[in-house]
Amino acid sequence: SYSNPQGFVQALRYQPLDRFSFVTTQAANDAFYSAGQYVGIGISDALTASYALRITDVYAGSPADTAGLVRGDTIVAINGNLVSTLLANGTLGSAYGPDTVGVSVSLKYADLSGALHSVTLTKALVTQPNVSRLQVFTDGTHKVGYFYFQNFIQPSVSELDQAFAQLKTDSVDELIIDERYNGGGLLSVAQQ
Repeated sequence: SYSNPQGFVQALRYQPLDRFSFVTTQAANDAFYSAGQYVGIGISDALTASYALRITDVYAGSPADTAGLVRGDTIVAINGNLVSTLLANGTLGSAYGPDTVGVSVSLKYADLSGALHSVTLTKALVTQPNVSRLQVFTDGTHKVGYFYFQNFIQPSVSELDQAFAQLKTDSVDELIIDERYNGGGLLSVAQQ
């Protein structure tokens, strides 16, 4: 009784929390898992405990990065619709529109100081990093390595190898692998 797969998946979603069930094409799925690429504006976001939509990452060179959005900004409205309304209607998952290069997305967002901004972004092919924010901290006599690990996809293998090589060079004693907001992925990468 549904006219397309998207309608069926939308009906099955647990609202308002399920923004992770979706329908995709084989080509888009292959591009993401093999190259870390997708069509979008270049952010990841997450709902906070108060159902605010906070930007958790902005990918270098993406439309969002070029427009000056940063991690921690809070999206207030997407294409003129308040995030609270999108959540109540169960339409947050489709609020950014189709994953097509050239589609425009208008955002109203609050920066880290609370100031409101409006921006229109044009969707493009985005390459998402999987290992980022590699740092070494000194805690007394211990060196603590840290990196943010976003997805278990094929490009992660070489990115993990590079990160661990750098941490070995830096002679870290302890390691923090930040997997908050990790999207999961390939078992072979988890084994790596």
